[in-house]
Amino acid sequence: DRQDWLAVLQEALDSRPCVPQRPPQRAACHCGPLELRGHKGRVYVCLLGTRVRLCKTEQDFSAGLAIAVVELTSACVKHVERRGFEINTPFKTFCFTAESERERDEWVEAVQECIVETLSDYEVAEKIWYNEANRNCADCRAPNPEWASINLVVVICKKCAAQHRFLGPSISQVRSLKLDSSIWSNELVELFLEVGNKNANSFWAATLSPEDELHMGASAEQRATFHRRKYRQRKYRHTLEGLSSQDDLNK
Repeated sequence: DRQDWLAVLQEALDSRPCVPQRPPQRAACHCGPLELRGHKGRVYVCLLGTRVRLCKTEQDFSAGLAIAVVELTSACVKHVERRGFEINTPFKTFCFTAESERERDEWVEAVQECIVETLSDYEVAEKIWYNEANRNCADCRAPNPEWASINLVVVICKKCAAQHRFLGPSISQVRSLKLDSSIWSNELVELFLEVGNKNANSFWAATLSPEDELHMGASAEQRATFHRRKYRQRKYRHTLEGLSSQDDLNK
């Protein structure tokens, strides 16, 4: 029986599909004690990559000892009760209770990000980051931006992408480098490599002063103001001589 089990397990390991993994230095990690329904006492919960590790104590986690490891592939997370949230997998539901609603919301957001990672494909991002200028957000300079405006030809971070959406699709058409793989044709990837954030900003931010620059720690309100000025009002753009009308500029 043991040999049969070993053979089956080894076959399963050998047949695993090759899935692009998140770069180790950027792996998600969110840890802390939570109450787990059906378990006496609190457990130490830690998000690592696309897995949730449940341990009795923080010391057990450091020692690599876990009660259970939950795969977030095909999982979902939702709020329940006042301070509770559930992680639903195809095999089991885990119900946790946090100390406060704020802590609960932080856990839900962290789990959602991990679930997104199970659907991510880094092939497009790695290609577009090959242009060194695309390794930082075109708007706030945040590292490793994972979103893009495909009509403005700029690579942007998650926080700036949210503000681009508020501008509307007539101004900025936002797509993910990781999730919207179907739209990233070879021609579109080549365009982003050829242009790059540096060249794009030589037009969109040609007259941007250091005082008006957007920084990584900016608030949502500061980002909204900056993006309106940069892309809706075109306040900082390079002026092309002889093109006075909007139609001429579009062409």
